Amino acid sequence: MPEITVPGANKLLKLFLQSVEASDLYLGLCTNSSQQSQLLYIVEPAGMSYSRLTISKTDWTITDNIAECLQKQFQALLEWGNVFGYFICDVPSGLTGNLIAIEQFSDGPYFVNAGDTIYLVPRLVCRS
Repeated sequence: MPEITVPGANKLLKLFLQSVEASDLYLGLCTNSSQQSQLLYIVEPAGMSYSRLTISKTDWTITDNIAECLQKQFQALLEWGNVFGYFICDVPSGLTGNLIAIEQFSDGPYFVNAGDTIYLVPRLVCRS
């Protein structure tokens, strides 16, 4: 099987994230610790003060085989408890969409109290 080159990865990321056909993606937080492969198994903070954040195609900067999103921030109005990581999916809410990427915090989990803010700079790396 051929490997994807860096220019090829760059092209794929631009097509997926920034083309005219590209749709918004959504950033969410995980309160469960295992790496999941389906959105169905993600557990998110409960309560009215949490919702997924929109990532638009203009939010991405793509260099070589790495796509980096503008910084996003979650503001907890209520306590969320332990947050283990974040994910990117293609639906603004619910469990029926596609899980695009997931990452656990290497130094987490973080206990999120009311009034806390989580700052994230999501990155996607395209590898062969």
